[in-house]
Amino acid sequence: MDSLFMMINGVDYSLDKELLSILESASVSLATYKTLLTKATYGRNVFIKPMLSIETYMSLLLNGERLDKNNIFYYEYMKDENAKRFNEVCEALNKSSEDAYQISASKEVVEDVKKSLFNNLTDANLIRIAILYQAIIRKYHNYLLAEITINDYNKILTGDEKILFLSEVLVNRKDELTKLLEECANGYYTNYFKFFLKLIDEMANKGIERIKKIDKIYEKDMKIASKINGKNVYKVIPATMSTVMFTKRLIVQVSGVSRNVNSNIIERLITDKIIEQDTTVLKKCYKHKDMFNLFKI
Repeated sequence: MDSLFMMINGVDYSLDKELLSILESASVSLATYKTLLTKATYGRNVFIKPMLSIETYMSLLLNGERLDKNNIFYYEYMKDENAKRFNEVCEALNKSSEDAYQISASKEVVEDVKKSLFNNLTDANLIRIAILYQAIIRKYHNYLLAEITINDYNKILTGDEKILFLSEVLVNRKDELTKLLEECANGYYTNYFKFFLKLIDEMANKGIERIKKIDKIYEKDMKIASKINGKNVYKVIPATMSTVMFTKRLIVQVSGVSRNVNSNIIERLITDKIIEQDTTVLKKCYKHKDMFNLFKI
């Protein structure tokens, strides 16, 4: 098999009209998605943290690790081996790219991949990302590693933090991607690029739809918050939205609000039906109802 360097720098293709059109559509959708996320008054983590839970599950599924999708927001409070693996990956993804790399592959593989981030490509950014993605999948068959790397590479190219969550839109099209990667191995990349850019377009539009729904949830919650005395409720609600499933202790840590004040606010939010108690795993566990329904898969 070719080296990763050759898989990245040895790509030859032509930009036909269809590919240019798909590239333009994906670029516009991605720009809109980024703008909405940047302008979110509740903070980007309200969207990003639940998405990282989804991507953890989907990336592991693509790698052949089967977990229970119904538990993605419960695993943090579970003790079995599946929960341990999920939490290890999700926690690393929530931290730096270095933490994420360490749990995705061996040290030698990671070093090989990181060298590829500094290549001689002069293509459009999304094409460069597509080239890197196919090379990692073809050589290492590791979708988690590929997802981590394209986010790291995108940050180098654009300065953006984690925003590319491809596994969710790819998971039901893995067989199609496998066939297109065979074409790449034979030197033909155009169909793969069209496929990859359509994934970016779909991912961005899915993100736009979710962010707009979060906007409405936040607006509704803030109207209820305005009827609660004090400013601390404006710290607690975003904390419950980003964590989705939580204990009172966790919200104290995330929001910085004192234990007693936090407990009183949560009890009031239960009365106002913003959050509800969930005893599926723990007796004293809660969830933000609308956010849980928005991100469950």
